[in-house]
Amino acid sequence: MSTPGIKQTRESAGIDISSAENVKIPPLSTNLVKVTWLPPNELEISWSLHPRSGLFKKHAVQSLDRGVNDPKNHIWMQNLSPTESYHIKEDERISQIVVNFQGENKPLCTVNVHPKARVFIPGLCVTEIETQEGPLHFNNFSFEEDGERGVYAKIIPSLLPPHSFFNFDCIIFPGLIDPDYEGKITFLAWSRKPEGVYLDSTKPFAQLSYFPFKKNETFGCVPMKKTRGESGFGSTG
Repeated sequence: MSTPGIKQTRESAGIDISSAENVKIPPLSTNLVKVTWLPPNELEISWSLHPRSGLFKKHAVQSLDRGVNDPKNHIWMQNLSPTESYHIKEDERISQIVVNFQGENKPLCTVNVHPKARVFIPGLCVTEIETQEGPLHFNNFSFEEDGERGVYAKIIPSLLPPHSFFNFDCIIFPGLIDPDYEGKITFLAWSRKPEGVYLDSTKPFAQLSYFPFKKNETFGCVPMKKTRGESGFGSTG
């Protein structure tokens, strides 16, 4: 029987999933990794895969969107480090899923996100950047289906030219923010240039989008008794 995922807190939007094997990912490489559990296809449930901010911040490693032809219970993991291999350990939390409402994949609203000040991102490394925006306003959304719908936020690369993701000299990490997070809004950026790159505080290099999710669909996962942190995107470890 498949091992269910891990829900860090009762209000978490994401359900953590873990590796089922030990895998070495070489620098600047992408590997398929077997995981202990994913929602069964026969349930016909809409869900999305999201990378873990802590893993990207510490090691420049992230999960990628799943493909329709991916092997069962496997996900793609990418190592952006140009020099260091990353060894994924069995039972290590490497990604997370969010259960969506069928046909509701558009954000409830989106706002631009700016660095709090002009910031330098050193070459080929991940930097956490505090923003001018905040705090989050999850309580501004109300639904008739009381108790069924929750709201989470996601940092995404700005699509506004000439500062879009595809023209950047850096990669903006698409971080998920759980609804019980109350800390500062930050985002993670990885410089593509060895000499580093500056981000100007007057430019919206990222966007903050709010999405609905099915907060009662937990697949039997019992929330761990952890307090939501205030670092990064509200990491619990």
